[in-house]
Amino acid sequence: LEIVKQAEGMSLRDRKGKVTKLELLPPLGEAELRTFESGLPCPLPQDIRELLTYCSGLTGEFGDTVAAVSFTGLDDGFGLEELFPHCLSVAHDGAGNFWVLDLVSDSTSWAPVFYACHDPPLILFQTDSFEHFLSELLKLGNPPWESELKYVHEDEADIWRTNPGMLTHEQCLASGD
Repeated sequence: LEIVKQAEGMSLRDRKGKVTKLELLPPLGEAELRTFESGLPCPLPQDIRELLTYCSGLTGEFGDTVAAVSFTGLDDGFGLEELFPHCLSVAHDGAGNFWVLDLVSDSTSWAPVFYACHDPPLILFQTDSFEHFLSELLKLGNPPWESELKYVHEDEADIWRTNPGMLTHEQCLASGD
């Protein structure tokens, strides 16, 4: 909540010099909060409850990396329930790639955050806290536009070419691990 409060109304500048303001999506009312929590596999952490009663997401220019951010999940059809049965997609890039929370019944915080890329198909660990995710997201709004989110989105997603020492699918299956 403190990260969002500090960033509220901050100016965001894209690479072409266009300036916009970071805006907050409307907060959830008590009934909306109960409905949202009833769909989760775990109790809503107190810090996230406080965040959602302040705002439900962010809008603004986050460069070419992030197109939308919602703290209650995006309705963009992430899918992959076999990998993340109770995931919550909190951001996407507008090209079919998502940042998701892997929530399970004993989750006590909104972590970890994963980056799910569709081309190439891969899941990468992004960060171990939602707060860190938000801090890195806000770095995308102003020069030098460098962030761990951008690094994972643009550089690590090319892991097939840049890390030739990785095991193949067949090697992984045969490893017994």
